[in-house]
Amino acid sequence: MEERICENRFVIIAVYNESTEKLNRTVSNCLEQMESRDRLVILYKNDPDTGKALEKKWKKKKNVSTQMADTVQDGYNQILSEIDSEYVLIVQEGDHLG
Repeated sequence: MEERICENRFVIIAVYNESTEKLNRTVSNCLEQMESRDRLVILYKNDPDTGKALEKKWKKKKNVSTQMADTVQDGYNQILSEIDSEYVLIVQEGDHLG
């Protein structure tokens, strides 16, 4: 049996609902606690303006990407089908990790 090595230890999915300001604080908080093997995906509903703003804000961060979806559930399914990690953590805008 082949042993699988996980590419990422944690994949954090940060979900944008209404407040870019709250989401950005949540993403910053997650980044402070992430390790080099961790990845953060910002999930947002189909809104090109929001996507452009989020991409501009976070494009320089190595382990951060954005994902647009028609619904949050579609986004979850797409992200989960593409990742190989030990753990997945889903946070909403305004969440704070301790």
